[in-house]
Amino acid sequence: MSSVKNDWKIACFPDIGARTDVVNWARRHFPKAHIVSFWLRNPVDADSDEVYKLEVSNTSPFEFGKLLAEFTKAENYDLFVFPATYEGKVAAGVLAAALGLGAVSDVEFVKEELYYKSVADNLVGMKILSSRAVITVSGWLELVKEASGDFSTKVLEVKEDVLNREFQKIKGKGRLIIGIGGGVSKSAMPLVLRLAELLGADIVGTRVAFDRGLIDKSRYVGQTGISINGDIYLALGISGAAQHMIGVPKRMKIIAVNVDEKAPIAALSDYFVKERAEDFVRAMVDMLEGKA
Repeated sequence: MSSVKNDWKIACFPDIGARTDVVNWARRHFPKAHIVSFWLRNPVDADSDEVYKLEVSNTSPFEFGKLLAEFTKAENYDLFVFPATYEGKVAAGVLAAALGLGAVSDVEFVKEELYYKSVADNLVGMKILSSRAVITVSGWLELVKEASGDFSTKVLEVKEDVLNREFQKIKGKGRLIIGIGGGVSKSAMPLVLRLAELLGADIVGTRVAFDRGLIDKSRYVGQTGISINGDIYLALGISGAAQHMIGVPKRMKIIAVNVDEKAPIAALSDYFVKERAEDFVRAMVDMLEGKA
């Protein structure tokens, strides 16, 4: 795909499934493009150059995808942007197949003609070779970073005693949730359980933690799991992949502990501690028990 020019035309479909901010996402990444938004429900014209309300009798994603392919095949759209909802992915796939276009799902941000998505807890940049393309947008990282690709800028030096004071404020109030990811070993789980007991916190985890048997399915947070509700999320050894973070409300404060300061969670967190999760948890337990 060539770089974005002033005459690029982008079609956005913001409310296939749940209403999303794909129009705002497209505007941020392609500020010079001509953006057209198509709505099934009440249109919102923010960030769009053209806005249309679609009157359709069958809104199943499969039929809607076929309808869009027929409706837009004569139009010279360079990019079709759908939300990464179930309905958005189905409609996008049908449209891409019907028009013979390249497609990338679960895109988080775009930089230097590469479409970045999370694959197995890693960010992978993908280049679309066709002149026109279809994408579905997760965009979680875009909510906090405007596609800079630099995930280390929010790394802070935070001492455990500072965090301990914050934890003490919420102790026993059921507002803290501890999340565990690939950076937490099975041998560290007794410490994690003790920390949760001391803080009155619930424990959840990522798909990796579930696959390793560290949590049961009812505690798996993510796109195909549950969503959580609380005030503070202590993310231990979690990379910050979109598939997991979609289950964490944006309003929650995130305290992340990870050895990799370039992991996406560094940009998503309010506080970031560069440390092994097990070492951090041990220090916190010792402090809360009065041993430190």
